[in-house]
Amino acid sequence: MKLVAAKLGHKVEIKADGTVVIDGKPEWKITGTGLFELKHPDQPLLAVAGDGTVTGFMVEAKSQLHFDDKNNLADSVGGLSIGDDGTISLPEKAKADLGAMKLTGFDPSARRAASLVVEQILMGAAMEKGLSQMKANLKKGQH
Repeated sequence: MKLVAAKLGHKVEIKADGTVVIDGKPEWKITGTGLFELKHPDQPLLAVAGDGTVTGFMVEAKSQLHFDDKNNLADSVGGLSIGDDGTISLPEKAKADLGAMKLTGFDPSARRAASLVVEQILMGAAMEKGLSQMKANLKKGQH
């Protein structure tokens, strides 16, 4: 599967073996119920519990990230879903920042795995945006 997102600025592909390739480099791996960074395979970036709750070091407890009964990833502010054709529905804030997103070659049986990858990308993009804004404010002398 390949993630098509014009505003993302990165090329993302999910290989059949669960390896996630970002900008041509293997970075993450989907194994069992978790998404792991290849450099640190002992601690998942995101993990799914038996009840569908998703945890991870960038997931705030108050967001209550979880999979619903249709395998859509939901939290306190919305969530994301992936249609059978690979079209990704995002919360309005993410859609405004990243535009339309779609997974080409999407297999609905891999919905949870693909959702974990997209969620991690969204969290990373939000962090990059926050750092960019902080740097811009520092240059302007704002704190």
